[in-house]
Amino acid sequence: MNYTEDFEQLWKIYPKRAGGNPKPKAFKAFTARLKEKVLYSDLQAGLLRYYNFCKQTGILNTPYVMQSSTFFSANSEAWCEDWEVPKPEVKETLVEKGKRLNIMAKVGESMSQYEKRIAQAR
Repeated sequence: MNYTEDFEQLWKIYPKRAGGNPKPKAFKAFTARLKEKVLYSDLQAGLLRYYNFCKQTGILNTPYVMQSSTFFSANSEAWCEDWEVPKPEVKETLVEKGKRLNIMAKVGESMSQYEKRIAQAR
């Protein structure tokens, strides 16, 4: 099959995945998007965001990388997504909360009493 130069450039960028990723299906979906007047630059920018997402989340070379035909599909419109890497939730410990609220342990106070006072603080 003869692929366009534009598609080949995107194919080189596309994150590698474990498992199947049929190039002909991806090309068919890609050309269909161009016929629908989706801009090549939008597809490219979306793919770069997706690649960064895969890299930052550690899913490169795994089955969790989306097949390219799905990425370029009209049903998913994955190229439109932000693909922002989720920020890990950092849970503050009671002791850290105590420091932040400037609540110091009292002389003779047990750790459980100290944590109870912190838990009750706002």
